[in-house]
Amino acid sequence: MKPRVVFSTNPYLNRPSWVIKIIQLGSPEVEIYEHLLKNDLSSPNHTLPVDIVYNEPPLLIMPGCELTGFTRPPRWTLREAIDEFYQIVEGVEYLHRYHVAHLDFDLENTTIATQDMVKHHKQLELNKIYIIDFGYSRRFELGPRAQPPVDLEHLTLSERHGVTRLDPYSWDVLCLGDTLLRFSQIIFQVNGKLDVPWICTSYARWLVGQEKGCAGVCRCRPTARRALQVLAVIRWFVHGWDACARLSATWPDFVGCVEVETREWIAVSTPYLYLVYLSLCLSCLATSVLRATSSSCSVWK
Repeated sequence: MKPRVVFSTNPYLNRPSWVIKIIQLGSPEVEIYEHLLKNDLSSPNHTLPVDIVYNEPPLLIMPGCELTGFTRPPRWTLREAIDEFYQIVEGVEYLHRYHVAHLDFDLENTTIATQDMVKHHKQLELNKIYIIDFGYSRRFELGPRAQPPVDLEHLTLSERHGVTRLDPYSWDVLCLGDTLLRFSQIIFQVNGKLDVPWICTSYARWLVGQEKGCAGVCRCRPTARRALQVLAVIRWFVHGWDACARLSATWPDFVGCVEVETREWIAVSTPYLYLVYLSLCLSCLATSVLRATSSSCSVWK
């Protein structure tokens, strides 16, 4: 908790945990929360429900949640990781849809609702990731692919990435990619060794990109919407592959109950199950790319 700014009740007692944040005068945080909370709080809205006390200074009273990445057993599957990725990217895309740039997006500014939290705070959704801390956030008249650069020197993350001025939406995507890289390193570290699936690393690095000094509207990395669309395809593929793996794992029990000829057919056809699924995935991916490239919008938009 930030000293003299954020206070928390004891989370270890068998009662609701609350976080109280004192909003500095001139901060846009109250306005941002008002703007986001007037909409439906179900996904894709990942704004943490808060109560605003219009005091001098204003107060935010919010449920206490756990930091993302530290609430599960040490062994994560690729499917679980991609599902968490999807929630995080979905949350950022929702902000950008309403012309809100977070500007301070980091893993520490995301929380997840655990079973204990949901038990005491009925407005929370179990295992849902929420985005918090809009102290540096800004609302813009223009949306992604239209908003020119803004100064970032006052941001704490600016020095880490070596960026002082950039399109605010592109800056959020850069920070999003860096957050997903760090998240992967946390959840896939087993016994002191990193074993991060290549698809997680490749996707996150695609968001980070190479260019960090665009003088105009940045087109060097995807928008949050494009990032979510690509991740939806990846998620569909991973879920399907996992379903095939689960199905093939249950086949030995089934094989023992059938005739010898049927057993031989199942043994031969098992590899083809994966090939058929892979072909379907590649066909769907090719169709999506062709539709995107044939449209009036760029594939990176």
